[in-house]
Amino acid sequence: MSHFVRDPIWGTPAAYPWHYVEVRLREAREYYSPRCGGKYMLRDTIRCMHFREDGRSSLELNEKCLLTSWLIEQRRNGIECPIITNKVVEDMKQRSPMPVVDRADAILKYIQLKAQTLGQSIAYSSDTRIEDDLRKGKHFDEILRSNEYEVYWNLLAYSESSDHKELEYLLEYLRKHDWFEYTNSASSPETSCLLTVEGHARLAEIQAAKTDSSKGFMAMWFHDSMNDAWENGFEPGIKQAGYEPMRIDKKQHSNKIDDEIVAEIRRARLVVADLTHGDNGVRGGVYYEAGFAHGLDIPVIFTCREGCSENTHFDIRQYNCIRWKDEDLEKLQKDLTNRITAIIGDGPGRAAN
Repeated sequence: MSHFVRDPIWGTPAAYPWHYVEVRLREAREYYSPRCGGKYMLRDTIRCMHFREDGRSSLELNEKCLLTSWLIEQRRNGIECPIITNKVVEDMKQRSPMPVVDRADAILKYIQLKAQTLGQSIAYSSDTRIEDDLRKGKHFDEILRSNEYEVYWNLLAYSESSDHKELEYLLEYLRKHDWFEYTNSASSPETSCLLTVEGHARLAEIQAAKTDSSKGFMAMWFHDSMNDAWENGFEPGIKQAGYEPMRIDKKQHSNKIDDEIVAEIRRARLVVADLTHGDNGVRGGVYYEAGFAHGLDIPVIFTCREGCSENTHFDIRQYNCIRWKDEDLEKLQKDLTNRITAIIGDGPGRAAN
């Protein structure tokens, strides 16, 4: 049984499946919200602090967009129903917005995903029509069953758009590049669009740029206690798989460190994210870099020193993490090489190795 309510984040129609036992056990409520790209759970404590059932939220508009991107990112990584906690909200506020070009590319990817056959159009309704339907008393369950509404909200979510105006701006950019075209008639209440051949070529170009890269970006704790693991585990492990290991602290550059990290991740074929930390707690930068890579569809391989894995964040514990020990770094090297070649394939330097 489901209740139909306003999404606590955006205030748009959402379904609230009533699972009494689940709510009591996890102290969280599950929502299905097309505006957030799918299902998520909201802790009761954080719901009372930042969100209300009438759709009013203490978050700024840009923060809602960033939180929505985080939810989509989690589902892409295999977490069907991510849980929003206070830590997630605080971490989300430190995220950088998606670059405009990436937001436009995300629309192309969504249209390709949604269209079942080559050349098929997808239709979506506008926000004004949705508001008209709500004013006329149309029930939330009717609205949620409408594919056109779902597509519209998904387009907003996937492109990190705050409103219809931003979405139309991105769609016009795609249309001017001939990657996308409108196919609806003037009398149609919905907007129909499809991915052009040039649009498919654009997506192939994006994928090729990632595939051609030979860089293996290393996200880790830069501490003296990690030197042996780098020299005898991570660095040779990435090299043996045929990729070029890259650590940002070992690269000379004159840019801001954050900008340089983002640039290097974009150039990488894979990211190895080691979650090892000291007494001061988890390394927030490593989680950010892994999440940024996930958002670009760049494969991420998680590793962690034995003894630290119990303290990793809940949202990555379900991933297959390589556990390693200081006294057996040869095993770390072999495990890392095997994991890279199994998930991504041999790099261009594998033959020489």
